[in-house]
Amino acid sequence: MSFHSTWMRQKQPSQRPALPLGQQLLQAGYLDQLTIAQILAEQSQSPLRFGEISQDLGSLSPEALYRFVECSSLRLGEILVLNGFLSFAQLKTSLQQQQKSLKKLGDLLVTNRMISSEILEWALHEQSYLQTFNRSRAWSVLQKRLTETATQRQCLQQQWQSGLQASSAFDHFPPLPQASGEDLLTTSCRELPWITSNVLEPEQGTDWLDHCEGHLKIAPVTVDKAEMLNLMNQIESLQMQLYQQEEEFQRYSRQVQDQLWEYQQQYQERVDFLEAELHKSQALTHEQNHQITEYELRINELEAKLWRQNERLQGHRQGEVEVLQQQVSDLETELKAAQRVEQKYEGMLLKLQEQVFQQEVEAERLREHLLQAETARQGNVVQLRKEPSSPLDLKDRLSPSANYHLQQILRQNPNVLIPISLLNVREHLDIGQILLSLYANEAEVDSQIQRLEGLLQVHRKESRQNSGVSKKLEFQIFRLLGLQTGFPLDAVEQT
Repeated sequence: MSFHSTWMRQKQPSQRPALPLGQQLLQAGYLDQLTIAQILAEQSQSPLRFGEISQDLGSLSPEALYRFVECSSLRLGEILVLNGFLSFAQLKTSLQQQQKSLKKLGDLLVTNRMISSEILEWALHEQSYLQTFNRSRAWSVLQKRLTETATQRQCLQQQWQSGLQASSAFDHFPPLPQASGEDLLTTSCRELPWITSNVLEPEQGTDWLDHCEGHLKIAPVTVDKAEMLNLMNQIESLQMQLYQQEEEFQRYSRQVQDQLWEYQQQYQERVDFLEAELHKSQALTHEQNHQITEYELRINELEAKLWRQNERLQGHRQGEVEVLQQQVSDLETELKAAQRVEQKYEGMLLKLQEQVFQQEVEAERLREHLLQAETARQGNVVQLRKEPSSPLDLKDRLSPSANYHLQQILRQNPNVLIPISLLNVREHLDIGQILLSLYANEAEVDSQIQRLEGLLQVHRKESRQNSGVSKKLEFQIFRLLGLQTGFPLDAVEQT
């Protein structure tokens, strides 16, 4: 069986009943709350267990107690008490000594001569036998076992009593004194009155030992033959026990040495395995640390490179941003100037368009009036060329239309060079003078019409020029808006 399996079996928790022993006895009616409290108070100051204290105090009988105790939970002390080899007082004292000396209970009982080694060996065998019943209740097994082992217990008890009697026979002998030879001799002189100082003083030139041998008179010792035989039997029994104990000790020593050697082998194998694992772990850790160091160096290099690139990009970007901001500022300034120019030219264009419209209206009016005047003049000329019947008829024919047209021309076109005297031609001039005035100013009227047509052409030309300037301004405005919004210049030009 390997050490690991033994250790794992020892580490497995023991199966316990569902309820503590005190609760089971309380539910069964064997104990009350006051008795349980008294037993627990005694247990806090004693190395004995609950059941042992309850029997020691007389609160429970063995039959009542061991109906609720399993065979596997019986200890060595309980088995010795149940079989009559110990009392609860002796067990309590031995357990207290065990707590101080850290020895095994069986070794301590044998050392204190409370039981013999045979009784201890028998009790250990009995404990191993009872543990085979595992979860069985202890009372039925103990009752049967006490009946079966009555003879063995009686023989062991008799051997133990005879051994005690044999050992008590030597108790009246005083222990050997731990003193020098001279002190022992002086003490013997005091205890043996027949040894005098003269005897102890040798003659000159005589050996002291020879002198003592010649003068000492030892009284004969008389011993009963039966007592001597009994003592010899006890000595042989003790020698046999000593021999058996030596054999058992040697066997135990060999077993311990074998087990120790096995433990050492397992320990050495475990140590070698752990050392190999430790070396592997250290090598792996060293390799991982080396890789981590390389990764950290690489990360630092990449961080430095990234930082430099970031600095360059930020500087370049900052320059580009400043240039773009300057361009945007310039474009905004140009846009504002263009907007102002646009507003200015839009105002001028509106004024020019209004002026052109007014001039066109005036020119149309002048054409109509000139056409009417020309028509009236031609009609008047035709009428005047005819031979009138009388001057009054001619005056009546010509004066209304001529006066009307002349007044209309002068009222709408003050620049027409017609004499003012013609306005009141009916009152101040005669028919001949009106005709002379009409014939004399016909060339002037034609020249005035030509001048007005020239002015109209000039206004139309200026209007076309203003329209071209307006289109150029609109193109510049669209171009600036395209630069500001990122609209393509080709699309702006097409627009």
